[in-house]
Amino acid sequence: MSESNMIFYENKLLGYPRMRMLKVNNKSCEVVNSFRREITQCFGKYSEANEDQTPIGSEKMFSFEYQSAEILDSESYWGEISTYGGGGFVQDLSSNDPNETLARIATLKENRWIDRGTRVVFIDFSLYNANINLFCIIK
Repeated sequence: MSESNMIFYENKLLGYPRMRMLKVNNKSCEVVNSFRREITQCFGKYSEANEDQTPIGSEKMFSFEYQSAEILDSESYWGEISTYGGGGFVQDLSSNDPNETLARIATLKENRWIDRGTRVVFIDFSLYNANINLFCIIK
């Protein structure tokens, strides 16, 4: 097995890591009437009903367009705080070029991919450990 894509010398990265982000709409929570003039933004807790699917920024890139669970072939995820839908904004990372990964993350930062409405960012990847013949899926 070649040394490229190895993690801790024993685990081979399979495919590429993927970041998936879910966010909620502004005004997805209630502000008391007496504070509505002062508090103009209110981002509530995540629910699919509150999910913001609006494209991010002005660039037409896959990572700035909402992708449905069907397109991503992804299921919902049950966390401690909420159950998160299988869709979202997705950025695939390079599996063999750290500089490319850093450049992609820099583009996300420049375009405010993560903002006040962001409720969760998943990082998913798969590993194979030949020593124990084990596949490991990490979320």
